[in-house]
Amino acid sequence: MEKLFCIFIVCLSLFYSHHAIARNAQAAFYLGLEPQISTLDDTFRILGTPISKRDNKIFIICKYRVAEIAIDKKTKKIGIIIIYDPSFKDVNGLMIGDSYDKVSTLLNDTGKGDAIYDIKKKVTYIFNQENVVEEIVYGSLSK
Repeated sequence: MEKLFCIFIVCLSLFYSHHAIARNAQAAFYLGLEPQISTLDDTFRILGTPISKRDNKIFIICKYRVAEIAIDKKTKKIGIIIIYDPSFKDVNGLMIGDSYDKVSTLLNDTGKGDAIYDIKKKVTYIFNQENVVEEIVYGSLSK
């Protein structure tokens, strides 16, 4: 009976760990920070002391060399992460400097403009005048 119980527990843990890995593969993380999940304390623990920190009525904005993090004062959770890190490959496999054509083809977006939004993963790609990705934005400030 104990063997069956142990086998059941092992199978159950394998099922749940596989589910967690599959879910995390789709999440928009930046160095372990995730919008609507991570907090200001997580930000300081992972990225350290910001270059600058400013507050307004709604957000605390921490600026780092490679990213800006906006934390909602009410929920204490990260609202958005703006990524400038040229070495970071995002949840879609895209990077700063990738072309508009590459992003629009990958996301099947035929529109024109200076931004493309991935609705499923809540990622926005902001393009500069040369039509290359200048910023990758995880999360959304609108509710």
